[in-house]
Amino acid sequence: MRSSGLKAGVAGSVGLLVILLISLISFPLRACLVSLGFVVVWVGTGVLAGILAEDAIQTRRQATANGAMAGFVAGIGAGMAAMVVAAVGALFPYVGEGVLAQFSAAQMEWLAQIGVAADTIRLVSSIVLALAACGLGGTTVSVALGSLGGRIYFRLRQA
Repeated sequence: MRSSGLKAGVAGSVGLLVILLISLISFPLRACLVSLGFVVVWVGTGVLAGILAEDAIQTRRQATANGAMAGFVAGIGAGMAAMVVAAVGALFPYVGEGVLAQFSAAQMEWLAQIGVAADTIRLVSSIVLALAACGLGGTTVSVALGSLGGRIYFRLRQA
């Protein structure tokens, strides 16, 4: 049962990476469609974990735990992918400007003297926000909706 959660989690990570990359493209209704895509992939990850486990799942609690594990793996994978995309500079590109605005001219001069450039601060700010928003927050939501997907699978299997 654990391997099915891991397999479904990896598949969910790939799906979330695709949705993340689609979110970088500008088109009408992007926010609505991308948000819906994330929810579908998160719930679908839990359902896929149940499908892959087949007869190993006997109770609703097992289905929920298997879906939650798949959601956890998918959330961690998507968080790492978001940090990589942020490191490239495509995700949260303007966060660094707000962080730089918090430093005085004297502080920026001192940072430049010790070898920390303004671009480094911008980039690190984007990566830290990706870790917080996509890594921690995304994993929490992914676990919750993955477990919901596991429960949905169990209900559908019994019907």
